[in-house]
Amino acid sequence: MSAASRNWLTAGIAAVAIAGFAYLIWWDLAHPEVTFWKAFLVAQIPSALALGVIAFRTSYLSGGLVPIGTALRGNSLALSGTLVLPARLSEFGKPLHFRAICGYPVPKGLKLVIEERIWDCLLYTSPSPRDRG
Repeated sequence: MSAASRNWLTAGIAAVAIAGFAYLIWWDLAHPEVTFWKAFLVAQIPSALALGVIAFRTSYLSGGLVPIGTALRGNSLALSGTLVLPARLSEFGKPLHFRAICGYPVPKGLKLVIEERIWDCLLYTSPSPRDRG
């Protein structure tokens, strides 16, 4: 990726983040009866834990070739991308990120994304005790 493309991408991500933050501030001011910031900050704890587990899973499925820090950034970018791209298409940017940061091959990265989706499907559709009776 060229420096100019990277600058445009960074500017675009920053613009989306600023717009989102401005919306949150507006919403909070428009609804004074709701303690939004307290709820928002408390919600970050389980979100951070879940993102950490997902990053560990990505590193584990890659055989340790993708460091946990790189997996954490790649998964964060992919989850942020779901705000602007439909149907989790941003997941397919992770292999490019992994190649750029740690040299992980793109075909293996695509295989990794598909494996993660399969694991997600298995975990989401596994029977729970409440389904048994």
